[in-house]
Amino acid sequence: MGSGQVLGQAFALLRNVIVARMVTPADYGIASAFMVTVQLLESLSDLGTGTYVIQSPHGDDESTIDTAHAVNAFRAVINAIVLFGLAWPVSALFGIPEARWAFQCLALWPLLNGIAHLDLSRLQRQMRFHQAVTDEVASQAAALMLAWPLAYWLRDYSAILWLLLIQRLVATGASFLLAERPYRWGWNRTYVREMFAFGWPLIINGGLMYVIFQGDRLLIGASQHFSSRAYTLSDLGIYSVAAGFSTAAFLGGACISRKQHRRRGTLTQVNTPPVEKESDGLADANLRSSWTPGIHSRSSRDDILSSSPPCWSRALRHPRRAARSAPEKKSWRRCVSRATARVSRVRPGSATNRRGRSARRKA
Repeated sequence: MGSGQVLGQAFALLRNVIVARMVTPADYGIASAFMVTVQLLESLSDLGTGTYVIQSPHGDDESTIDTAHAVNAFRAVINAIVLFGLAWPVSALFGIPEARWAFQCLALWPLLNGIAHLDLSRLQRQMRFHQAVTDEVASQAAALMLAWPLAYWLRDYSAILWLLLIQRLVATGASFLLAERPYRWGWNRTYVREMFAFGWPLIINGGLMYVIFQGDRLLIGASQHFSSRAYTLSDLGIYSVAAGFSTAAFLGGACISRKQHRRRGTLTQVNTPPVEKESDGLADANLRSSWTPGIHSRSSRDDILSSSPPCWSRALRHPRRAARSAPEKKSWRRCVSRATARVSRVRPGSATNRRGRSARRKA
């Protein structure tokens, strides 16, 4: 998955470099205004339905996928109408009234994005990522192959507009080709409420991320309205190229670093077992005998301590003190043994432990 993201970012960066060499900096600045506008609407309306399908316990149900399709389509229609209506004020904000038609055509981007097939997200629940990677790489490769011909033919910002629409069209079409289930719409009120409960914090996060990654470009493009020393569209184009290089380098380095950590086993994901109450009031746990890479590292031990019940944390840090100070020594000893078994990946009460206890009793 990380390699596919790096490859997709590399294709997108190379496409932007090709187009930037063929058009003027002012035209590239207008193209940057396109993405600033689209990302604003997408960030403020993204409920994370794809992530919901991946994480939901009933994400494999057809009713869940159909409901997510309907929610995405409804959101896409609303965004397309809003973007088409904002074409005039947005073009005036950036000082490019002649590009009003381009912002109106850009309304097709959220519409194409909203009808993409979400079965690729369902497949990721089964650790099958090659469909999503193929979808991303294929769309970016198609835009890359058409970058030079379109830029050479049009020689202005419209080349970037059509490349953005083509890339989104190929991504949506590939999602239908790679999906294993048919595309349908449905409506389940329970799932809709869950999607909104799941997604409203993502909308707030999306707004903050937009300010971080796109807010500077918005200020540069609209600086003529609030500053006497306004930046030009050429400045916005040059700044966007530089920001694209830095963002691609950051994302590529993050993916490579994450992959190296996974190879070394220093990144762990510890699942906290369900906790039940015993008759004596102390916490008991239904431990899972699953292999966790890097379990003996310091970071893994800290993860266990921070995500475990209080008795586990005290027992792991100070086992002898806990055993002496506890009013119920047998319960604390049982808690210590379970916590120790959690770290050593041996289930308490297993055949190995029973043989060890039998040997100690005989001795």
